[in-house]
Amino acid sequence: MIVAFASMKGGVGKTTLAVMFAKYIAQTDGEAVIVVDVDPQQGATSLLLGGGRNLKDVSPSIADVMASEQAGNAPAEVILDAIRASPVVSGVSLVPATADLGRFEGFDFPTALLRRPLVRASEERNALIVVDAPPSMNLCEMCVYAADIVFIPITMSHLSGVPTLNTMQVAVNHDTVIGGLVPTMVGQAKWQVARVDAWRSALASSVLCERRGIPVHPPMPYSPAAVRGAWLEGALPAVFHPAMEAMHERVVGLRLSMRGAREPVSPANGTPALAASG
Repeated sequence: MIVAFASMKGGVGKTTLAVMFAKYIAQTDGEAVIVVDVDPQQGATSLLLGGGRNLKDVSPSIADVMASEQAGNAPAEVILDAIRASPVVSGVSLVPATADLGRFEGFDFPTALLRRPLVRASEERNALIVVDAPPSMNLCEMCVYAADIVFIPITMSHLSGVPTLNTMQVAVNHDTVIGGLVPTMVGQAKWQVARVDAWRSALASSVLCERRGIPVHPPMPYSPAAVRGAWLEGALPAVFHPAMEAMHERVVGLRLSMRGAREPVSPANGTPALAASG
């Protein structure tokens, strides 16, 4: 399965959320997780490789995978070569980003450029793929198109409104399941908590969210430790668990429905048919 964290608004905590979710899945389920960094700013790459590393030397990268796909030169083999275990977070691997990803931001590149290699990586490594999408419109759309489910971080700033709606519209256009909106960088003062609760209720009862069953998940609290990446080592702090658990539930539910859709159906009673033994 491919899970994307995407927003056409920068600075909403998307990278932190993506890497934190990958760590949560690896720790909670013991599942192999591959984070694919598609942001030229290399935020997820820096977190998962360790901030002291020279990020100019990460090769092959997702940019090499996309160039190979564009040229028709076995991109699946490139992405398998690009996967490397994180020395920082146990159970999580990375396909790194490079700054030259910016060359794919133009609209002359196909939206489907990422889907095939990501599916191959998930199948070959039996891993959950977590995609950290950039805010640039075309690359963000590639990530949303490639995903089975997308989570959209959102802040209380009015500047988040239009980019969030644009991201949701891209998901709707490509039939990508919207796993929910995730409020981020929420302060813990009583007035802030009350304001976010009211804001979440208003969002959840909006026409778009109600009609499409889009939940508004528990907020991700603002924490200097989160910003600095202090949570990378050891257990994930409990304060982040409610949002992680809510997203995990959505991913598990979608995965079960996808498996059910692939089961053969008996024409006699419409129930999943049992596979023949032997």
